Amino acid sequence: MNERSAERHAVWVPVQVSGESGEVTLGVSDDVSEGGVQIVSPVVREVGSKVDVALHFPDGTKRTVTGEVVRVEPNEDPDGLFPHRVAVAFAERVEGLESLLVEVESLT
Repeated sequence: MNERSAERHAVWVPVQVSGESGEVTLGVSDDVSEGGVQIVSPVVREVGSKVDVALHFPDGTKRTVTGEVVRVEPNEDPDGLFPHRVAVAFAERVEGLESLLVEVESLT
């Protein structure tokens, strides 16, 4: 069983994912915690690859976090703009991210 130690938030914020070779992809979060993020993405990332994820919040705050791709699966709409779901586990827990996530949730 996969236990998570951080509260998860179903928030949609723009993300920018940068890979080890410098490629950059835009996507949208759909599940975020201080320990990781699930992103709907136009491209597949290889499981085990290291990435930097920049989360862009509505108030202009940007948090960039290093992590590892731990899961890739098809999105519910495989013919849409974001046909893939990419889960990234952060290398370190992101302190202070929780308050930003709660603030975004309150906007919806």
